[in-house]
Amino acid sequence: MTVKNIDLNRASAEEIVRANIQHMSPDRVRDLIEYREENGPFESWDEVKTVPGFNQQMVDDLLEAGVILGQEEDEDLEDLET
Repeated sequence: MTVKNIDLNRASAEEIVRANIQHMSPDRVRDLIEYREENGPFESWDEVKTVPGFNQQMVDDLLEAGVILGQEEDEDLEDLET
C-alpha cells in the first residue's frame, strides 16, 4: 500500500495509524512519536531503527508505503533557494 503525504517528522499518531501501514500498530506509532518528541525530527532512516522495538523490516514497510522524512524535502528547497 502506498500512502501520500505522510511525513514521519510531522504526521500525528492518528495520521500514521490511519494509513494502515504494515507492522505499524498503535503501540509502535506511539513509540515513534514519543521518540520524535524527546529527540527532535528523525535525521535518517537509520535513526528510526534506533527507536526501541523497530528494525529494518519496519523501516522497509514505511518506505514501501511512501512515507518520507520531512528534511528530505526541506533540503531540496534549500538547494533551490541558494
